[in-house]
Amino acid sequence: MKKSLIVIGLLLGGISLNAEEQIFIGVDLGQVKLTGSSEEGTNSGSNESSSSIKIGKNFTDYRIYGKYTYVEIEKSTLSAITLHYDKYFTYKEIKPFIGAEVGYITLTDDESFGGDNLAMSGLTYGLNIGAIHDINQKISLEIGFEYILTSASDNICTETLDDNCVKKSTINLDSYTNLKIGFNYKF
Repeated sequence: MKKSLIVIGLLLGGISLNAEEQIFIGVDLGQVKLTGSSEEGTNSGSNESSSSIKIGKNFTDYRIYGKYTYVEIEKSTLSAITLHYDKYFTYKEIKPFIGAEVGYITLTDDESFGGDNLAMSGLTYGLNIGAIHDINQKISLEIGFEYILTSASDNICTETLDDNCVKKSTINLDSYTNLKIGFNYKF
């Protein structure tokens, strides 16, 4: 009898746990600021618009999701695929969160630097913070801020002589920030 009660309790506990899990899809729009470096020093770029799509699963106290981010910067294109974990802290109608992310980033530039086109890629890792407000049972509004470090770099020609490269320099994408707002739809 005790075994049956334990099994029933575990099954009911599992069912109620699953009732709290929800798959979601979302879109974000944001402002990205890139920071890069080379032998000449550090350079922060201008604020550029970003767009992201994400899909994941909400749990009672946290969520896990994958995200694709795209940024177009003049003649450059940045894209990142990241995996996120966010921990919720429920406060009345708002769910503040703090989280971590890891992923892969690419940055390409169609402009030629002494015959070399910029093409860098690397790993990313960072932190994010924000808040979610449920508009209704299916739709939520999200605001957030991400700080991401990267290992992306590339060697490009910085000096030429008679169309031949005489000096190459390493350019790094050190980090970027993203201030975002978005909507999520829960299934």
